[in-house]
Amino acid sequence: MTNASGTVPAVLSDTAQMPLFWLYQKGALVGSGVNTSIGLFEANYNDTGTTANNDSFTGVTGNCNLLGARPSTGGVGLVAACVGVVGAARGFQSQGGALGFEQGELHAMNIVAGLSNIYATPSNYYDIIGAESNITGCTGCTMKIRIGFNSGDFGNGGSGDSEQGSLIDAAYAIFSVAGTRGWKYGIDFAGAPVYGGNALSPAGTVLGSTAATPTLAAQGIDLQNFTISGNAFRSTGFAVSGTGALTASLPTSAGGGGLAVCVDTAGAMYKKATCP
Repeated sequence: MTNASGTVPAVLSDTAQMPLFWLYQKGALVGSGVNTSIGLFEANYNDTGTTANNDSFTGVTGNCNLLGARPSTGGVGLVAACVGVVGAARGFQSQGGALGFEQGELHAMNIVAGLSNIYATPSNYYDIIGAESNITGCTGCTMKIRIGFNSGDFGNGGSGDSEQGSLIDAAYAIFSVAGTRGWKYGIDFAGAPVYGGNALSPAGTVLGSTAATPTLAAQGIDLQNFTISGNAFRSTGFAVSGTGALTASLPTSAGGGGLAVCVDTAGAMYKKATCP
């Protein structure tokens, strides 16, 4: 550990006693009026290894373990909640913005994983993943809710509604900066050969809702801001093109003789060997 000035205490000055990582507090910067970027707490480690080892390095690790068994409460209330890492960013005063010229940003967490050619040009990496959430369990271990990523609207701290974003308001936003190629998939249900198992259970649903009561919404899936050169929707035997033309296969047993049912952009329906 270091003190607020960033100097290493004498007890850690001996390299034999120096831990692989150490956490240090830089101190607070209040009302300085200068352009400053400061990390109050940092954990840094630079690996310079050149040998073929199975090395794994972690910048910051937070562990929370529930080791003690608690008695049943009859289903009343939460007995224990364990959070490994917490990040919070809150705003308490305006930051000089105005309507149409908004200023001030709050990011509870900002995660970056990437390659850099500052020393050389790295190549043939297996994967680069910005954030990974893994859920583990065991045979016979039960739970009521299991979620990989959870994005909740807490409104006014859980005690009322709050305003929505005037430009973008979304549980998840996928973007690319100008000049980049963009993503091949917005959402990918990955399986073999990258990962061993199926992303979804054979009895699972690709996209749906588990709400106990009907959820109100103005639109289902809105792709009007896309220019789609292929199909806007495609499954086995059914497709809707980017311009709204519908194709549905009619099996022989349904009297279609193997023909396809086509619907043009004007809504006219006809049968043909293949739809345009």
